[in-house]
Amino acid sequence: MKKFAKLSAILVALLMALSFVACSDDDDDSSAKVVTEWTKDAVSILCYDNNSFVVNQSSKEIAKGSYKGDTTKNEEITFDVKSPAPMTAKGTIKDGSLEITEVPDDVHFLKGKYTMKK
Repeated sequence: MKKFAKLSAILVALLMALSFVACSDDDDDSSAKVVTEWTKDAVSILCYDNNSFVVNQSSKEIAKGSYKGDTTKNEEITFDVKSPAPMTAKGTIKDGSLEITEVPDDVHFLKGKYTMKK
């Protein structure tokens, strides 16, 4: 009977250990790396290598979507916001700063000049 109890305990422990190993993270963006981070006051824009971006205000996510352009070079960038509502914002990168000039009225807080965080 003692052998059966030990064997049962080992089998249960092994089953529990294997069931936790089988669980994995299902986040799609877990492998994306930050290419550039732009800041202005309490707002930051994080641009990832998979052409997605997230806008945070005081460490809270307030918008996200995708962008077109190279955020490491002096050129125009287009932000296609997916949430909280679909919209487009446009800006220009020049000499280490991002200036967003074209935004819809409901996201006026995005407008302005951002500096690249090092």
